[in-house]
Amino acid sequence: MLLNDWIIILIAFVGIWIGATLAVKPIDEIAKKLNSSSFIVSFFILGLFTSLTEVSVAYNSFIEDRLEISVGNLLGGSLVLLMFVIPLLGMLAKGIHLSNGFGVRNTFLCILFLLVPHIFLLDNVLSLQESWSMFVMYVILALFLYFGDKASAKKVRNKRKIAKLHHSKVALALSFVTVGSIILIFSSNILVEGIDKIGSSINLSPFILALIGLSIGTNLPEISLVIIAAIKGRSEIGFGNYLGSALFNPLIMSVLGLVSGGIVLDANFTKLLIFSVLGFILFFIFMRSRSFLSQKESAILLSIYVVFVISELAF
Repeated sequence: MLLNDWIIILIAFVGIWIGATLAVKPIDEIAKKLNSSSFIVSFFILGLFTSLTEVSVAYNSFIEDRLEISVGNLLGGSLVLLMFVIPLLGMLAKGIHLSNGFGVRNTFLCILFLLVPHIFLLDNVLSLQESWSMFVMYVILALFLYFGDKASAKKVRNKRKIAKLHHSKVALALSFVTVGSIILIFSSNILVEGIDKIGSSINLSPFILALIGLSIGTNLPEISLVIIAAIKGRSEIGFGNYLGSALFNPLIMSVLGLVSGGIVLDANFTKLLIFSVLGFILFFIFMRSRSFLSQKESAILLSIYVVFVISELAF
């Protein structure tokens, strides 16, 4: 790569850092105005905004008839978030606590939903019916999490008085989230192009390139938010954002399958399913014990992800 390419990538990293700072700061203000928790606001708002990079990749893959790139990116993205990003937050923040009523049942439902596309694609086909199934599953799960969190937040409000916020403050907070997220998206797209150049130079298949390289590139907003959230001691915001972003991946894939009339791929999904099941089940077991992901448990998940990457590159 030329020196200019490295300079552009460095600028993109700076942009991601600035965007993450702007996006995390106003979450509490928005949560108070919406009478909800920081977790659920970051789940829906930041989870949506930081997933726009995946939406952009899906759109371009559809237009160029290269659906394997988007599918690899979305499947790899779920692995990156649960086995790299969240464990990284756990290590930096010295553990992650699940609060605001997001307990064992909700964690299990989220893990189960994230495994659905891996199971559907075992036969290398995502049919129209399976795409509809994933879409409906996401809607039901999102509503279940929203109303469950709202009920939990109501109990908290009954115990203490929450100050009212002016509409101008909420508008300003939303502006910061929007501007920060836009910076994240554009900066990430620049980095994705750089990662694509590297992958092309070593002759990786489009699916593997997207599964490993592109999925990390499109999740750079979440990775940068890890550092910001850890520094501010805001692991609740970080966890909500990452889980929300992970759950958006099957939703995006379902929409891609619907507009394409189904997806047929030439790839081996068995190894991916094995590592996904192992990593996601361990993630659930670790969280189930005390609604807490320790540094040691985070290190185990990170190690499994590293082994997965090595196995994909070596074979």
